[in-house]
Amino acid sequence: MPIKQKNTFCYTKKGS
Repeated sequence: MPIKQKNTFCYTKKGS
């Protein structure tokens, strides 16, 4: 379960 990858994706989208 790539939970870290999903978290990073959400963070990147929000951070952008």
